[in-house]
This record gives sequence, C-alpha cells and structure tokens, in this order.
Amino acid sequence: MTDSERLVFLSSLFDVVFEADIQESFFWNNGTLAVNCNDFFWWGTGDCEPVTPENLSILKQVIADVDDTDEWLKWAGLLFCARVRQMRPQGCCYPKDSTMIALFDACGPKREIDIGNPYQHPEDGGAYAYIEESCQ
Repeated sequence: MTDSERLVFLSSLFDVVFEADIQESFFWNNGTLAVNCNDFFWWGTGDCEPVTPENLSILKQVIADVDDTDEWLKWAGLLFCARVRQMRPQGCCYPKDSTMIALFDACGPKREIDIGNPYQHPEDGGAYAYIEESCQ
C-alpha cells in the first residue's frame, strides 16, 4: 500500500470509528487501529484484531447491524473480531441481550469446551454465561 493509499484508508477508518463513537474499542497497534479482544475468544490471552482495508467493510456492516442502541454499539468492536475470525466468543463472554447473542452466534459454529473456552454457551446454561458489559 502506498503512503497515499494508507492515508485514505486511515482517514476512512477514523471517520467510521468516530462517527459511530466506538473509539474506546480501538488502539493503535503496529501502524493501524486494532480492536482489543483480550480473553474474548480464549481464556487468559492478550489478543487484538487489526482493521485492514480488506476487512473495513465488515466493521461498517457491524456498525449498521448494532446501531439501533448505544447498548449494542459497545459490542461493535468485539462483534467485528468475531466476524473477521468467523468464530463465536467463549461461553462466558456472551452479552445478556438476546439480539446480540444471535449476532455472535451467526459468526461461527458452537465451540467445544476446552482450556481456552472453559464455560458452556449461554443456551447450555454456561457458568458466568452472561456479562453485563463489553470486555472493552
């Protein structure tokens, strides 16, 4: 990517993030914005998902899908990560809202219980199955 293309991309990305008022979900990482998703997919991990020119459209669609309420917008960054990875969060990281649960479930197949995902999906009565706030 040329410097000019990079500036256009970053300008577009900043417009999307600040217009939706979701900047608290992002941090600067190796020259681009990334979403912090520590512990969201695997227990006890530090993790992030960079926003790239190839996945910016996914972020835009996530914002369109959750823009109905501020309550849902706080999950936009993590839903972006789940869609990019085509993966559901670990069972204990699901939001309480049934609409948001459905959006996360659509990201990938139900996960097996293992060391990185020690709690069941909320539908299965998972321990710590609902958290009130986004992990951001």
